[in-house]
Amino acid sequence: MSGKSQDFSDDIDTSGNGPAVGSADDRLLAIDVLLEPDRSTMDRTRSINTRLRENYQAGYALDASHPPHVTLLQRFVRAKDLDTVKAAIGYALEGEDPTFMMLKATRLDYVRFAGLAVAVLVVEPTPELVRLHDRITDAVAVLSISGGGAAAFVGGDAVAGTVDWVET
Repeated sequence: MSGKSQDFSDDIDTSGNGPAVGSADDRLLAIDVLLEPDRSTMDRTRSINTRLRENYQAGYALDASHPPHVTLLQRFVRAKDLDTVKAAIGYALEGEDPTFMMLKATRLDYVRFAGLAVAVLVVEPTPELVRLHDRITDAVAVLSISGGGAAAFVGGDAVAGTVDWVET
């Protein structure tokens, strides 16, 4: 897809004739565009998580809602734009095959969210991964919105640090 560009701004309702402000279609959603690692990496990551939680059970648990993954982009978008966001991401993926991307974890590190240290595997930023990140970021940029809060997340209970992370 090199050299192609797609403008999704025409798919965004800016007429003022869309849903009333505050309606369900106008609410913000937090999205996480991610890559799922292979089964072996997921199993190893869950094993590390289990061992860490033996020492601190209140720690971050990898579960069905929070699987091991490589985040490409997190943003707030309007619910009414979600289909357009998916189409933009699909377009950005044309010509890419991330399922064959070879990623290498270089070290175990941590980040802090709301006073809780969360262990992360740092992945080497290969040229292919950086290109994919840039393409996804560019595709979603026009649809990204500031001002989301905890209610934008599944369950509506995100901690402040997570909200701040998605905001940037």
